[in-house]
Amino acid sequence: HGTFTAKVIKSINVGLILDHEGYSCLLPTTQIDPKEDLEAIVGKEINVSPIRVDYNRIRLIVSQKVANAIKDREEKEKFMSTIQVGNVYEGTVKNIEAYGAFVELENNVEGLLHISEIEHNRIVKVEKVLNTGDKVKVQVIKVEDGHIGLSRKALIKTPYELYSLEHKVSDVVTGKIVQKLPFGAIVELA
Repeated sequence: HGTFTAKVIKSINVGLILDHEGYSCLLPTTQIDPKEDLEAIVGKEINVSPIRVDYNRIRLIVSQKVANAIKDREEKEKFMSTIQVGNVYEGTVKNIEAYGAFVELENNVEGLLHISEIEHNRIVKVEKVLNTGDKVKVQVIKVEDGHIGLSRKALIKTPYELYSLEHKVSDVVTGKIVQKLPFGAIVELA
């Protein structure tokens, strides 16, 4: 299939007439993407993809939607070829499910941020931490068969790391005994 550039010549009732190297093309209204003011793009060059030949009028029927889909697929494949475990991205939360959130890393490329990878503390509802549209920093933890696994908690210090930053050996601290054992006790410090 492929795509090519054609110049918009005029608007007609069923779409746009385009010219590509002297060949007449029809871009039907249903194949324009995104929806635009047809008169405003007359004279401009746009990317289209051939979808069939109108032999009666000897012209090519083209689609901007198909051309954009091809471009999106190529961009996705190019981006996917660069993704590696350990890469860090700032993404946008696109969709929230009971089991996690889908985060868009690049145009049309999403990864799953599983509920267990959002925070170190156990959370029951994703919506308590994230909302659709939120910007979130994530790390790639898995790439398999075109699926991307993400982690937010990999980039956040653990409660133990945070505690050790605020306290040092020989500090006197208070805690709560949460369990007595024959050889000692388990103390909750924070």
